[in-house]
Amino acid sequence: QVDLEQASVFAAAGFDPGVIQWDGMVPPPGYRRVGLPVRLQELDSESHGVRTHPGEFTIVIPFQLPDGQSFQHPALLLAGIGENWEIYLNGRLVQSEMHADKGELQVLRVLRNELVPLPSDSIREGNNVLVFRILGDVRNPRAGLFSGGPYRIGEFTVLHDEAFEYAPLALIPLFLFLGFYHIYLFARTS
Repeated sequence: QVDLEQASVFAAAGFDPGVIQWDGMVPPPGYRRVGLPVRLQELDSESHGVRTHPGEFTIVIPFQLPDGQSFQHPALLLAGIGENWEIYLNGRLVQSEMHADKGELQVLRVLRNELVPLPSDSIREGNNVLVFRILGDVRNPRAGLFSGGPYRIGEFTVLHDEAFEYAPLALIPLFLFLGFYHIYLFARTS
């Protein structure tokens, strides 16, 4: 697996389509180094959080895939992403959830544990670059790559099991509560 939280992360306000083709490990001009998670609130220095329209931002994550390492069915695990986005890997669009018309967001999507399948030929040994184009309300703390982790690239099945292994465990307290509640209701009516 490739742990993107250990990689350098660069971000800037706005979106330059030229950065999609960028293939270096040095940040493009105008980008500042940040760390994951990246919330749009932290990137919006111009409006100081009082922007009345969605902001557009770019997050660039260059990373290395060691020689000899490859993935049969690669995938990208994102702990949290919102509100509208496009994801590019090595210049190739791998996912688009961009729902805007004339600068206005039509659909707001905020997802946790988003698992994005990647084309197997889009990731290569050596230098790779992930680019996120994110459009969102800077006042929303869940806009951007907002959650604490994990952010990884690996085999789809491994990441799927990792991301969703806690879902059944989270249901146990709910079922216990419902069970005790029904016992309480039964005892109360008897």
